[in-house]
Amino acid sequence: MSVKLLGFAAVAEVTNPAAFAAMIRNELEAARDLLGTSMITLSGAKTDSDLIFLRTCIELRIPTIVLLTVDTSFLPEEHKLLDNLLSVSLAKYYLPTSSQNLPIIEWADALFCACCDDDDEILTDARSLGIPTRKLHSTSLAANWTYPPHPTSSARHGFPTRRELLEFLDKRFGKTNLKG
Repeated sequence: MSVKLLGFAAVAEVTNPAAFAAMIRNELEAARDLLGTSMITLSGAKTDSDLIFLRTCIELRIPTIVLLTVDTSFLPEEHKLLDNLLSVSLAKYYLPTSSQNLPIIEWADALFCACCDDDDEILTDARSLGIPTRKLHSTSLAANWTYPPHPTSSARHGFPTRRELLEFLDKRFGKTNLKG
């Protein structure tokens, strides 16, 4: 079975970071059970919610591909955390535009979206592309699927191995920091 990509998009910031971190941990464990142990996450690194997601992935030893843009506004301690998270990520890619969500939904087999009550463009796009999306409410911390992913469906990226996927992403986005 090929590698499944679980995307993460933070549309709204969370109001309770500790509770959100606990929820993300539970959601990631359930997603790994559903999508398989070869699951890789795909996330940006622009918001505090992104950092919580990335930290939890690293703690759970879930391989993570990080899409970076130049327009981050983190405090110095957050930059240090981001540098530490990037040092142990599977790969990182710098995007020429400020929108990291477009490549995430382009590649994701399933999507976690931290959002509020209103539907955002990324949710609309994910639905129109048929991507199963887990809406994680940033305030109430409720979570629900638009429809659950099918573990036996083919990966959207079409590459049979992680190495082939990363080699393609290297060519598309530039240099990566591939581990192992």
